[in-house]
Order: sequence, then C-alpha cells, then structure tokens
Amino acid sequence: MNTLRAPLSGLVATLALFIASCTLEPPGMPTWTVQGTVPFSERVYRMGELLTDSARMARRGWGIVLNSRDSVLQFESRDTIEYQAIGDRLTYEASPVEQYSNRIDTIHITEPRPDADTINISEANPTLQAGYQGSVAPFVMQQAQDTLVFDVFRWVNVFYGWMRLTVTNEYPFPIDNLIIQLTNLENGDPLGAVRFLQRIMPGVTLTDSLSLAGKYVQNEILMTADATSPGTPNTVTIAGDEKMNLLISISETDVESAEAKVAAQSFNQSDELAYNNRNKIIRAEIKSGRAFFTLRNTTRMRLFSEMRFLNIRDSSGNPLEQNVTLEPLSGSELMVLDLTGATITMTIADQRLLVDNRVTIEDSDSTRYMGTAYQVISGDQGVDVEYWTDELIMRRFEGALDSVRVDIPDFINAIDMPKGLDSVNFTRDTIYLFIENQSAMLMKLNFDILANNSQNGRNYAIPVSSDLLPGLNTIIVPNSDRLLSVVPDTISIYGWAGLGRYYFPQFGYRVGDINENDGVFGNILIRSALKFTIGLTTITTDLTHLKEPLDLDIENVKLDAHLINSIPLAGTVKLLMGNDSLAMDTVANIVIPRRQIVHRRVIAAAETSYTLQIPQSSLRKMRRKPLYTQQIIQLQSSQGDTAWIYPADSLVVQAAATIFYKINAEGGN
Repeated sequence: MNTLRAPLSGLVATLALFIASCTLEPPGMPTWTVQGTVPFSERVYRMGELLTDSARMARRGWGIVLNSRDSVLQFESRDTIEYQAIGDRLTYEASPVEQYSNRIDTIHITEPRPDADTINISEANPTLQAGYQGSVAPFVMQQAQDTLVFDVFRWVNVFYGWMRLTVTNEYPFPIDNLIIQLTNLENGDPLGAVRFLQRIMPGVTLTDSLSLAGKYVQNEILMTADATSPGTPNTVTIAGDEKMNLLISISETDVESAEAKVAAQSFNQSDELAYNNRNKIIRAEIKSGRAFFTLRNTTRMRLFSEMRFLNIRDSSGNPLEQNVTLEPLSGSELMVLDLTGATITMTIADQRLLVDNRVTIEDSDSTRYMGTAYQVISGDQGVDVEYWTDELIMRRFEGALDSVRVDIPDFINAIDMPKGLDSVNFTRDTIYLFIENQSAMLMKLNFDILANNSQNGRNYAIPVSSDLLPGLNTIIVPNSDRLLSVVPDTISIYGWAGLGRYYFPQFGYRVGDINENDGVFGNILIRSALKFTIGLTTITTDLTHLKEPLDLDIENVKLDAHLINSIPLAGTVKLLMGNDSLAMDTVANIVIPRRQIVHRRVIAAAETSYTLQIPQSSLRKMRRKPLYTQQIIQLQSSQGDTAWIYPADSLVVQAAATIFYKINAEGGN
C-alpha cells in the first residue's frame, strides 16, 4: 500500500455563527442555543492538476501532458542528445620505424688530365739517326716503354669507364700491327692491350679504346708499345725529330670504390613506408601529425640530403620536403616535419607513403676531409635513414573507414513521480528516438535505456540498436511497457554511434567521405499514456489546523459529507480528527461511489451524501487546542483492468461539522 500527501485548499477558519433560538425564563439568567460550522474538507482532486506546464517540462525533462489525439493524460520523459562530433577520432595509426640506406653504388670520379708520350724515330729504329738519307727497309720497331701517371686517383675499382688511346704517325713511313699494352706499374697486373690492326700511314691519326670495367687500376701505368713497319723504297732524309705521338686519357669513370678525388655528384633512391592500417585512405587532410627522421652520412664528403614525401602534399600541392646538410661521417639530430594541413593521397590497394631521397655529394676537393682531397670511398657508402610518423589525426577522410566510434555522454534524468502514482503499472509505453546522422555514411546506433527505482531496487533496461541513414532518422520502440513498470525515479541513457566496416562487415571496404565536424545528435522521447492498472493505493492529505479552541458547552456535533466521483475507481474516504497529529481518531468512513464504466471511462459522475453524529469521545477533543483534521483516501485495486485517466476526471470531497452549543449571559460564554 502506498501513501500520497496532497495539499488541501486550507481550512476556512471562520465559524458561521447564527442564533438558532433564544428564550427568556424568569427568574433565571437567559441562555441561547447556538450552532457553528467547522470544515473538515472542501477539496476537489482533479486529474488535470497533474499536467506539467511547458516551462517546467523544459526545465526538468519529464512531466504529465495531454495527448491531443484522445485527450488522455500521458507520462513523457524527454532527453536531448547534444551534438557529438567525430572530432579527433579520425585517426591513422603511427607507422613503424622504416630503415633504409641510400647508397652511392657507383662513384663518379673527376676525369683525369690526359697523359702524352712520344716514341722518337731513333727509338723506333736506331739506324735512322739525324742526317740519314736513303730508303728504309722493313723492320720491327724496338719495344718502347713509358710510365703514365694520373693525378686524380691513387687506385680505383672501375665499374664503368674507358681508357682512350690516340696515335699520330709523324714518321716518313707507315706503321703496321701497333700493339700498346697497359700494366699497373706497382703490382704488375695487366689492364689489357690496344691493337691497331689498320696500317697507319704517315700523317694519319687513329683512336681506339680499352674498357676498364671490372679492373683495379692504379694511378701509375706502364705502357709498352710494339709495332712493325714495311719501310719505304723512296729516299727519305731524317731530320731526327720525327716521332709517333701517343695521347692516353681516361674517360669520366664510375667506380665501385676508390681512393681518389671524388667529383660532385647526386644520386636518388626511392623508398616506401608501408601501412597495414585499419583505415584505407584515398585522400585525407591531416589535422595534426608529425614525421620524424634521423640520417647518417657514411662518406668522407659533405653531403646534402633532400627527402620528399611524394604523396603527402602541402596546401599548394607540392610534396613535403625535409632538407639537411651532413658533415663527413656524421649523423643528424632527430628532425621533425610538421604534417599539419597536409594532404595524403593513396589507393585502397596501395597504402604506402612514398619517399624520394636525393643526395648530393660535395666534391672532395672542397670538403677536404682530414686535409686531403683524396678520399677512400665505396659504393656501399651514402646515407643511412630512419623515418616514421606518429598517429595522424584527420580533418577529413575519404576512403574505406574501418571504425570510428562516437561515445554519447551518459545522462541521467531524475523522475519525481507524483506520489500515489508509485503503485501504478503503466501500459502501452513507446520510446521514440529522433536522431540526426549528420554525415554522408551509414551509422550504427546503439543505446541502453535504463529505468531505475531506487526505493525498491527494481530496474529494467531496453537495448536499442538501429542503422542510421544520413539525415533525420525516426526510431520507434513500441510495447516497451516494462521500462516504466518499475515506476522509475531515474531514467538513464548510455550509448554510442559507430561508422565503418567494423560495424557493417557485410559492406566490406565501402568508400565514403567524412570529416571531423560530422556527428550525431537528437532527442529521445519516452511516452506512456496514463492508462494503467493500479493496486490498493492510499492517498493521505495534509493536515488542517484549527488554531482557536472550541471550549464551549457543546451539546452535539453533526457531520455532513458529500462526495462526487468521476474517476474510474472506487474506494473510501476516512475522516480523521484529534489533538495529536500523529494519533487522530477516525470520525467517519465514507464510501467513494463509482458509476458505470463504458469504454474504460465513467459515463457520469457518481454522487453520495452522508450525515453522521460525532461520538462524545470526539466532542471532548474538539474543546482542546490544537485541533487537527485530515482525510485518507483509499482507492481500491483495478483488479487488473486498465483504467483510462482524463484531465476532467475528479474526486470532490466536501465535509463539515455542525456544532450545537449553549451560551448564557452570566458566564459570558
């Protein structure tokens, strides 16, 4: 049984006094019989008083409102889901550390100056001295040797290059079968031979080449020349300065290793930073994020490194760059490249950041590491690189989203259910959700709506799950009667919204476009018409306090009661009176009448009137101060039937006591 305390209109404290009769009986003093009225109840309990005005509804989020369709009272709880933006939840995970070396591979050395040599005619044929005159018989030319010296290297392992030999015949006779052999002077390793198979006539210049690829070449080379001559039948005069000129040069040479003067040169290497990320980017604008680099120069030359992210571009569309100068055999400090405002472009199938590293080596003559231009260098030298990115937060994302979850803040609505309704069983509850998906992608909504009664420990939760199309979505959860069956004092809502393949696996990697300002918001309306079943319920009114004593000669008291009932429930009204507000006597029990119910509504109000005599025990209490009156209304159970409540339904309880007492002139009463 539950108890409700509802305010009465108050006590009409003024007694309506009038003289009922007056007689004069000499020789005694005159007496009068006087009657007065004390109100016990003058109260109209209108169901419409339960209605909540709009300002109060907005302030507390729940109330009793009128259903405009059928004029039935209904309970409503309204909650607002504030706008929840995706914000910083669009992320691309931090990359692993990528390591690679940008190697020189082949080194370009400075082209050495050509070395020239001559073989005088007397060296070729000792018989042909200055002043000789006559014909020249065929002969084998004396073997001639000379040393070539190149000053741009001390040794090289040649990857690609040529030695070019140019021969000019200034003899007065032809030369046949010229063979020039080249040998490293220090270690004796042969470099090869150049054979001029064509006859070289007087005054003719011929050129031929020797490949140095794969050869170890020292800077001092022994040159040996062998040849024959058919001579000449003509008479010649030898002046002594006739000679054969040899010009030996080495082309610009790429070497695998060397100790040499290294020319300025550049080399490129591309690399990739592969991501195995849940989110697949097609195009994404970076809100915040950084790329990190460390580089090490393993050469003995100063070098300049330029790193370019080919598919991360600035607002002007240019690849982001990081440039650094590295001294010989040195490393760099940790370098940070701010990616804020940049744009990443990829394909779904190829999730890689593409990096191009261009390295320019300063010529060794400018660097002069350890004070010399000659530096030992090899193809496996260059730049060692480490680079990575931290977590990237996107401002906008176009691609295949794996998952983004937006948690909706928990909120609790305190419900101060009108007392007396705490024993009702609500029926036909309906939950309405009006949710705006402010994105271009399908969104999964998941809620738990929990009703809790802290007094009796009862609670009930209803899960709500729905797919939200872009725009406004109306979700109706009918027949959720058990939610309000606990007669909650709080209604709590917990939930989240999710986007991406994780929540919609059936769609796979579906491409979409989303940005940080997209999000979700809406309203939740829980509505239950006051069409309820009710158990045995007691409603106790507030006390009425009569402050002035009735210390008169009371003869008797008559109680008149009148009840008018249009509520579809029966019961009793108990009238209480006494001097102690905690222990009052029952003056009367009055039955609440009920008329016939048609279509769950009383067709007309039922009325009844009662007249009762108050017993002597209660009369004595009426003479004392203070005097309290009170009513207890007990509504009977609806026996499982559904009662419909309308604003005009009411219960009118009118009760008053008529007091008869004597007064005389002598006593002044």
